[in-house]
Amino acid sequence: MVTSPVGLAALGKLTGSQREGVMRRFAVLRPHLEDGVPLARAAAEAGVACRTAQWWPPLPLSGRTLTVR
Repeated sequence: MVTSPVGLAALGKLTGSQREGVMRRFAVLRPHLEDGVPLARAAAEAGVACRTAQWWPPLPLSGRTLTVR
């Protein structure tokens, strides 16, 4: 769950499908961001190419800006 106030505000401005996409990406990246799992392993376990996960924009964590492509 995203807990940053900035992140929550950014998520609130997205459409439902955009929000779902962000949350799907976060589910893939969560082990890497929160538990220190190498990105390559987290991506592989989720069936996502590591290069794809590297390309994804920053998530609304720690006050960073949310960008949806």
